[in-house]
Amino acid sequence: MTRLQDDILGVYNSLTEFSNNTLINGYPIKVRYEESFNAVSFEQLGKKVIVQSLNYYCESLKFLDTYILPRE
Repeated sequence: MTRLQDDILGVYNSLTEFSNNTLINGYPIKVRYEESFNAVSFEQLGKKVIVQSLNYYCESLKFLDTYILPRE
């Protein structure tokens, strides 16, 4: 696999932590940039996952502060 494929698979595997609460219960996932970790964090009901690999593929993550909704 290429580095990009490995990184996408890593992000996907990290987000599976939230699948039950998102798909079954309909809770959104908070997405924001964590300056202290220089990475994007995903948080839901006290669980937090930090993903650094997105820094290589995205610009202007420092202004990221949003939610992923179940329908997305």
